[in-house]
Amino acid sequence: MKKERNIALAVCAVLAALILLLTSQSSPLYPINVWGDANCLLTVGRVMKRGGVLYRDIYEQKGPLLYLIHALAACLSDTSFWGVYIMEALAMTVALYAAYRLMRLRAGMGFSLGAAALATTGGSFMRGDSAEEFCLPLLTAALAIAYAEYGRRAKPMRMKRLFVCGVLAGCIATIKYTLLGAMIGLC
Repeated sequence: MKKERNIALAVCAVLAALILLLTSQSSPLYPINVWGDANCLLTVGRVMKRGGVLYRDIYEQKGPLLYLIHALAACLSDTSFWGVYIMEALAMTVALYAAYRLMRLRAGMGFSLGAAALATTGGSFMRGDSAEEFCLPLLTAALAIAYAEYGRRAKPMRMKRLFVCGVLAGCIATIKYTLLGAMIGLC
């Protein structure tokens, strides 16, 4: 079972890198990212990397965790979107793997990997570098946890799993709080 999970995780990482290479404007294949939000987010990350204080030295309307992600991306590459591409690939890998784990509760490995790839390659990763694409792995992981809990037992969610969902909800709140509705309904 552990070997299958490792294989699935590796397949998810390769799929994420390839899908984003072809679809995300943050990909090294794209000469420029023309989306305003992506440029604003990376600019905030660059200012933070250089020691600027968020909401004092620079302000944009999104949450601090999203800016921290972009500060890490700026540490990886300050002059291009390579760092953002790497952070997107990590986020999509987690989203794919969480979707795989969710599907794997009811289907075989091959179908689960294919369905996960189809399910997570929707609108949030289309242009590249959106707040939604960094929330998708958190939402998908919470959905997989909740379904594993409620699909196997007809009792309230166990405290450890509820705590994990609470941490995921906190992360979503510090990226884009308007996506919390799904977490409230789920947990």
